[in-house]
Amino acid sequence: MKDKGRIVGMPARIRLPLNFSELVPTEELTYDKLHGAFFKLFKEDFARELHEEAGVKPFSLNFLVRNEETGKYENFFSSEIQSTRRVIIDVNLIDDSLIPRFTYAYIFAKHENLSLGRKEFKKGNLVFREAVSYKALYESSQPAGKVLLRFVTPTSFKSGKKVSILPEPGTIFRGLIKKWLKFSDLELTVKLEEAVEESVVLSGYELRTEKVDLGSMGWFVGFVGKVYMSFQTQDKEILKGLNALLDLAEFSGIGRRTTMGFGAVKIFKFENR
Repeated sequence: MKDKGRIVGMPARIRLPLNFSELVPTEELTYDKLHGAFFKLFKEDFARELHEEAGVKPFSLNFLVRNEETGKYENFFSSEIQSTRRVIIDVNLIDDSLIPRFTYAYIFAKHENLSLGRKEFKKGNLVFREAVSYKALYESSQPAGKVLLRFVTPTSFKSGKKVSILPEPGTIFRGLIKKWLKFSDLELTVKLEEAVEESVVLSGYELRTEKVDLGSMGWFVGFVGKVYMSFQTQDKEILKGLNALLDLAEFSGIGRRTTMGFGAVKIFKFENR
């Protein structure tokens, strides 16, 4: 690991509440509508810039819906809630240079009427939930030799014009390496692309295929479930680098259309035996 002498970046989680004046059937809360509602929350110029960002995206989204009986929030994709008055958009920023403008564009955006479909809503107060520097992310990363990736929303990958729904280690880590290199000034001194090819083994999986209707955008097909990997190396720098990339994945998501809530993942690590 090498610090290039500049601020090394700080992935952050920010929560944006949408408060509806009446119960909204969750069947009306489609991914394309939630994605569109997110961009309505900001000043127009910033929203356009964020939406049109080319290449590796600097943020990912997760959507939660409130259970009106218990007051608890559930993942929108897996929830069986029939209706709700509150939706949460969890924004994971992996480029901390966006934080000041993101906050300003949210707070000072002037909205007369906000709606999702035919349902009007008001936006709640922005809440910072977590922030951690890339340096801290690396230094605190457990050099585990076995990991479980639990994909909680549909995930797929795109290479050129081809879409794949296979969780191949090279595909998973290649995207994470690109994000780390683009948004962190913390240089990983080991060659992780070579390490992935030589050391990462897909040791098992429990997956199912899901198909999500995106309205005018067509369908999104991806996998959800568990993927098990083992790292066939004793090199601690490689192990820390691979694990740090997976820690980043909990912010950035994995695969394509993470800015629509897809590719959300939870990481579980196991000690070497």
